[in-house]
Amino acid sequence: MPMSISIVTPCLNQAQFVEETIKSVLDQGYPRLEYVVVDGGSSDGSVDIIEKYRSKLHSFVSEPDRGHADALNKGFGRTSGEIMAWLNGDDKYVPWTLQTVSEVFEQFPDVNWIVGINSWWNDRGAMIYTAVTLNNIFDYLSGKYFGIQQESVFWRRRLWERAGGYVSEECRLMPDTELWTRFYPLDDLWHVSCVLGGFRVHPENRGAKYHSDALAERNRAIEAMRGKLDPTALERMERGYRVLNYDRSRSTWAKHLVPRKPGA
Repeated sequence: MPMSISIVTPCLNQAQFVEETIKSVLDQGYPRLEYVVVDGGSSDGSVDIIEKYRSKLHSFVSEPDRGHADALNKGFGRTSGEIMAWLNGDDKYVPWTLQTVSEVFEQFPDVNWIVGINSWWNDRGAMIYTAVTLNNIFDYLSGKYFGIQQESVFWRRRLWERAGGYVSEECRLMPDTELWTRFYPLDDLWHVSCVLGGFRVHPENRGAKYHSDALAERNRAIEAMRGKLDPTALERMERGYRVLNYDRSRSTWAKHLVPRKPGA
């Protein structure tokens, strides 16, 4: 049996994009999928679009909420899958995402969270750019925090529970960054050498519209993490990047350590 995967899509007035988002999850035909869509009370026709897929959803909620994080917590509270992730109502997965994620976690029981190659879609749904960006806890502490693309991150429920089992509602714009600051002290992030999902670029992206506020949220979360770390333990941690490359000769994934350049 493949591993069970829980995906939550928070949505508010994303009628232009949400059907593509939903289809990018459901069309993969993954056999053990819990897919929850949480609509915050859209008024642009999003609900009518989502209703078309209700029979294929694990759960669908449409009601006013307290924001992005509240919607995510509401959605994750309705799931029980071994692997977890969220995909916003304007972003997309690629056709092989869930199968690849399942294979990686099944092959490596010690791996607790992963991120794929960063990618971006335009407003018409075409992938316009990809980038390999490696990131670890040292990068976060030094201010290099742009490498973890939320749309490409998946984690085990056991890590989620160890980190408190919630998305912080204090973060209105970048709750993903705050969640990573609770994951990082618990376990290493593994970079999968494969595109898993992507961020859609369009004028209404919150991070772009409220860029300075988003940066302030990120900085507060990182400083809070810094204050909780044991300095001696941090010094002992290996300063490198953990990467999973596909070995075509063996048809399997293989672990690699990419050294972090001193002073980087």
